[in-house]
Order: sequence, then structure tokens, then C-alpha cells
Amino acid sequence: MNLTNDFLIQAQGCIERVFRSYREEQIKMSGNIETSMKANHTVVTELDKTIEKVLRAELLKFDSSIGIEGEELGIEGSRETYWLVDPIDGTDSFVRGIPIYRNVVTLIDNGQPVFALVYRPVTDELFVAAEGEGVHRNGKPVSIGNRPLERSTIDIMGRLDDLDIQSAIRAIQPSIDGVRRTSDFLPVVQGQLDGQLSLNTGAGPWDFAPRALLIREAGGRVANIGSDTYDFRINNFLGTNSIIFDDLMDSIVKATRKND
Repeated sequence: MNLTNDFLIQAQGCIERVFRSYREEQIKMSGNIETSMKANHTVVTELDKTIEKVLRAELLKFDSSIGIEGEELGIEGSRETYWLVDPIDGTDSFVRGIPIYRNVVTLIDNGQPVFALVYRPVTDELFVAAEGEGVHRNGKPVSIGNRPLERSTIDIMGRLDDLDIQSAIRAIQPSIDGVRRTSDFLPVVQGQLDGQLSLNTGAGPWDFAPRALLIREAGGRVANIGSDTYDFRINNFLGTNSIIFDDLMDSIVKATRKND
């Protein structure tokens, strides 16, 4: 599909209007909302479903030739070019009142993420990334950091009782400054943290496609564990600044292979 700059600007406006229209409601309801449990044992709220339903309608009105895959309401339309929708990314944080939840949409074209918009309601921050155009936060460019290995802090996605996670942490911790477990990729994109590692999570493509695009467009490197390339449909990945990427990948691959 010919995705021109004008097309992406118009798409951004469509998505942004929907997300901003629910800003006050999300802030008001965070930490004070009813939940239910999905089949994959993650929580969902009616607000997740409402935001996705409204956004889907607006995106189809904007361009009905582009398909949609949403976390809450499934797949419809084209699978060559389609929107990946995560109406509230970090729903568990949202229902607990932890202010790191986000609204996320990613455009997939020919199997690759080419555009992503991430809105953080609490701080009114809008992150936009387009292939080859970098990442902009509220209109200003942001970039990943350049700390060396010994000063790096890595965010971990995965269960701490998972053997691969345990092995990876033991392998990299002596060489780095520390690890955290927030599942928030925006601090990496802005250079506050130095990378993110995901192993054996139950998250979906709507979680990984935007992470990959934003980290890469912010100047980082992203690949699936044990690979030189990245497929957002595979949950295991490493995304860091280019200075530390090879050393971390080598350590993680060696550590996790022992568990096979």
C-alpha cells in the first residue's frame, strides 16, 4: 500500500482524537473500575472494549480498505495492511491506579510495523513513530540512550519464576547496572532505560509491534532472541541501544540454551 506522509498525518489525527476524547475518563476510572477475566487470565474492563469499538469505527470510516486486529474485539478486513489496536496497553496497571498505562495503535504493512502512535493519558504525552522518520514525543524528536554496558539498566518482560528469565538475569546482571520489571517501553525510547528484554510472555502482537518500531526508530537495535532479525509475532526479543546489544544478546542466548 502507498502510505504517503499526508495519509499518515490524517490517520494520526483520527486516532489521536479518539484517544484524547477518553483521557479524562481514563484518569478518573484508573484504580476505580470493575474488571473481568479473559480466557488468557488477564484482566479487561468495559472501557477497554468501548475505546476499541469507537476507534475501530473511526478507522474504518477513515479508510475501509485497511483491516483491523484488536486485542479485545478480534480481526476484520485485510491482512496485508491492517491496524493493530491495544485500547489500554497495561490494563493491569490501569486498574491498580499505576499511571503507566497507554493507548496504542500500530499500522502493519506487508508483515512489518511501519507507523505507531502511543498516547499516555496521565501525562498527556503523544509518541509517534513512522518508518524512517524517527520518534517524536509531543512533536519533538526523542532518542535512545548511549550508556555503556556497565551503566545500563534493562527492563524485563516475563514471569520471574520462568527458568529462561532467571537464567538471563543471572547471565547479564554482573555486567550491567541493574534490571527492572515494568513492561513499559517508553523509558527505553526516551533514553531513561537502556533496553528491554522479553522472554516467554503471553502478550500479543499489539504489544510487540509498537515496541519494536519505536525502539528501532529511536536509534536502537531490535531482534528476536538468537536471531539477527525481528518478527513481532514472536514474543521473545531484545531491544537496546546499539552499544550494548551484541554483548547482551550473546549472554542471553548462551544462558537460555542451557534450559532447552
